[in-house]
Amino acid sequence: MNFNAANKLTVPLLFENVQKLHTKTLYEQHMWQVNYEEFIAAEMKRQQECMHEKESNFVSKKLTENPVELECRSRSPNSSSTEDASTKSEERNLKADPEQALLREQRAASCRKSRINNKLKKATLQYRNEFKAQQLQEAERALNEIRKKLKFAKQIFLVKGHTGAELANLHKLYGVEDFNCQTK
Repeated sequence: MNFNAANKLTVPLLFENVQKLHTKTLYEQHMWQVNYEEFIAAEMKRQQECMHEKESNFVSKKLTENPVELECRSRSPNSSSTEDASTKSEERNLKADPEQALLREQRAASCRKSRINNKLKKATLQYRNEFKAQQLQEAERALNEIRKKLKFAKQIFLVKGHTGAELANLHKLYGVEDFNCQTK
């Protein structure tokens, strides 16, 4: 019996060329790109909704902690007697013309409502800006930490004997051509 003939594989290997395993058809590449873009869009939408919810919670919490004062306008104590006389004459005219009195009341109510809404909008905007400033500070701290870690990794990479050209190749490979690793 010939052992050489028995030891030979008579069935060809399924994957003789490993390179074929790594290639995708154009359709597969296109579908992967479409799925990837859909995933990114869905994740961005989810992140935006989450951030909007956090912002709304922050603003409502601040508004409950620091309620907006909605006092009515009152006459100043320094009002002159001529103003008092003019208001008395206006009151006499109001009794004579009820339509004008109704219009004045409606205008006064509208002005009060507008003043209240403006105060609430101003307070809401102030707290929203405070929230955004906090988020920006957190993002800046995280970015500085990433910069420190990248700078440290770059130093280790160079200490291990790799060249600057290899580092530049890595930058190019990952699409980070001119990343500044300096911390503030």
